[in-house]
Amino acid sequence: MRLHTSLAYEQVEAALRRAKDKKRVAPGVQFADTNPPGSASLRNIRVVPSFSHPSAYEVQLGTEGDNTAYVTWHEWGWFMAEVFAADPDAMFGSGYDGVDSFNEKTDYQFELEGESNG
Repeated sequence: MRLHTSLAYEQVEAALRRAKDKKRVAPGVQFADTNPPGSASLRNIRVVPSFSHPSAYEVQLGTEGDNTAYVTWHEWGWFMAEVFAADPDAMFGSGYDGVDSFNEKTDYQFELEGESNG
């Protein structure tokens, strides 16, 4: 899924770590490699151009040992909530344009209001 954001690569990684630390995402969930075949990148999240935000990444979640294994909608939701907590103006895909859009479209199931995102 394409993520448009002002966050640096390391901050996107930190969002997944926070969701895992809060036990909302399984420990084995990780970023699946979205780089093209033969890429020299050591990072799994592919950096792509964005015309709306300072950065954009192609993000895919998988599980340890099998990057194609199923990750639940709720795990995706909690990861995305952590991204939106760090950057409320982020955009995921063509469906979630900012934290308000995300909360409305997910019926407020992933609100982190009142939580520290540090």
